[in-house]
Order: sequence, then structure tokens, then C-alpha cells
Amino acid sequence: MSTAGNILPTETASETPSLASSLRHHATAVGGDSDDTTTGKTTTSTNPSTNPTTAVAATKKNPWVTMFHSFHLMTHMLWLQVALWWGRFYISFVGGSISNFNRKVVIIGDEAALGIGDWVTMGSYPGIQRRLNDAINKDVLRRAVGRGIFWNAYDGGRSTSSTSDWLPACEVTKEISQLKRKWRLVGTRNLFDSLFDPNVGEHRDAEIVIIMLGQHDRGDPADTKRNLIKIAVELLKRNKYVLICTSPNYPYLLGVRDGQPSASPNSSKLHAVYRGRNEAIREAVVHIRDHVLADAKDRAGMIELVDLVLRPLPYNYFRFNGQFLSGKGYDEVTSDILTTLTPMMRRVDKDKAVLKASPTYSHFR
Repeated sequence: MSTAGNILPTETASETPSLASSLRHHATAVGGDSDDTTTGKTTTSTNPSTNPTTAVAATKKNPWVTMFHSFHLMTHMLWLQVALWWGRFYISFVGGSISNFNRKVVIIGDEAALGIGDWVTMGSYPGIQRRLNDAINKDVLRRAVGRGIFWNAYDGGRSTSSTSDWLPACEVTKEISQLKRKWRLVGTRNLFDSLFDPNVGEHRDAEIVIIMLGQHDRGDPADTKRNLIKIAVELLKRNKYVLICTSPNYPYLLGVRDGQPSASPNSSKLHAVYRGRNEAIREAVVHIRDHVLADAKDRAGMIELVDLVLRPLPYNYFRFNGQFLSGKGYDEVTSDILTTLTPMMRRVDKDKAVLKASPTYSHFR
């Protein structure tokens, strides 16, 4: 998948053939009519018993159905937390003994990084983490990266977190309320330092960090850009490679609910915010390459962009009214990430040799 940094017409719902066709397909599947007719108009009955589309709409208003979906989401989140807790509990015992022989990829961000919406069983991990580990353990990828080198992917996501929640402690300004950030603390440290503090951070020895943020940024896109630059630069200062992802085409951000375009006046506003935020993410990567890493020997390999918007996902690749990726959605996103991640893993092996020969090595020299 290409990681070009420009806005493509595919971001606009009306200009996205694959997204539009998938929505029409979904509407036809539930009994609605496609707009691909010879006259451009269709006549539908208003009787719920004869019109499946109207019957579906009537079902949506049933409070019991709403309660069921809410309960489903609540139990899904609870089970996910239990599975993640068990996985981290296990790692806390065996992780230290194997960390000296493995290299780490850490995924930080919001629900997309955490794996919400995916199925999970006890002893496994949801979302991108499990899929990256499965791909890494395949012999083909191991040969591509280098034999004798073992990689593990770890999840560090936090639900509903924004870019401001992941700012390093050294970058927190007075404008960001400490009260607002209080619930983001892990012990006495914020999210970033709980993972990457050079002395006690859980993943301070990670080689590659994947950032999946922006979905919950509701302010000026310039704030998203500024926050991402601060997060990525701090990671680069600690000799980590950084891979930043744009937000997938979440249907609820495109004004699509239950497979149908919404008539809500807020839909166009949400879509505009979504496009502006993804453009800010692209601009952050370009800024770091052109200005922060201007004197670096090979700046392109130190920070990369995975533009998840370049391949719009159909509606059934999401769950819970298009708010989270489904298992199929995580399959596609992981495939896109691996396209950029694999050569980055090879570069890490090369630079590890340089770092071993020169302990004072830095990306900025």
C-alpha cells in the first residue's frame, strides 16, 4: 500500500466507489433497493410488512433492541479487558526473561490500537497485536527480516484517548488541564511515560512504536498535528522508529449509520473534521522529515506514514454502528501496516549493529 501524504478523492464519501458500492450492497442485503436502476428512481411501499427497509427502520426504534446492543457492547468491553489483563499478567512474569532476546513493536493509541471490536479468547490478544505476532512468527517474514531475530508486538492502547492524552510529561503545557489528564495517569505517570520512561517504562526497550491516534481529537486539526510531532520527536530522541497511521474510514465519522448515509446535519461536520484530522496526521510526518530530521542521513526510514484511507473498508468491516473495526477490518489494517513495518524491522537490525559499536548513536546525528 502506498504511503503518499496527499489527500485523495477517496476520502469523500461521494467520490469513493468501493465504499459507495459496499453501502449499496449492504442496503440490498437487508432488503433495500440499489440506486443502480435504469430510471434512477425506485418505488417502495410504506407498509412495514411488505417493505423490509421500513421494517428494519421500525426495529431500530425498539428500545429492547437498543438495550441489547448496549449490553452486547458492554459485555464485549468487559471480556476484552479481562483477556488483556490476563495477557499482561502473564507477560509480567515471563516477559523479563525473554526481553533480552526479542525485539519489540509497541502499538499505542485509542480503540484501534487496543483491538476493541475484534473477537478474542483467553490467552490470546485482540486486534493488530495478535495479527502482527502471527505474521512475524511465519517463516516467510522471519526470513525477510533476518533469521535468529525474534520480534514481539505489544499493545499499549487506551480506550477513547486522544493525542493530548499521550503527550510526554516534558511536553505538557499549562493549557492542558491537569484535572482533565488525571484519569490518564498510570500510577503517578502519564500514558507516554508509563511505557517509555527511560528508567521504569514498561516498553522503554521497544525498537518500533506504531501510533494510532486522532479518532477522538475534536479540536483544531493543528492541535493534532502539534501533539503528534511532540510525541514522535520524543520517541525519535530515544532512538525508536515511529510508524504513524491515519484514521480508517469509520462509518460513524462519515455520516453512515446502519449501512445508510445519515440525514443528520452533523454528518457533514463530522466528515470535515475527519478529513482535516487525517490531513494533519500527514502533515505531521512531512514536518518531522523535512525539519526535525533534516540533517539525518536516512530520515525516511526513521518515521513512516501508513495511510489507511487509501483503501476504504466496506461497512461490514466495522462493528457497533461503525464505531470500531471488526475482525475483517483488523485483518486489512494489519496487512497495510505490515507493508511498511517489514522494511522498518530490517533497518532496525542494521542500526542495532551501529548502536552496539557506538553507544552514543542518535537518530539526529
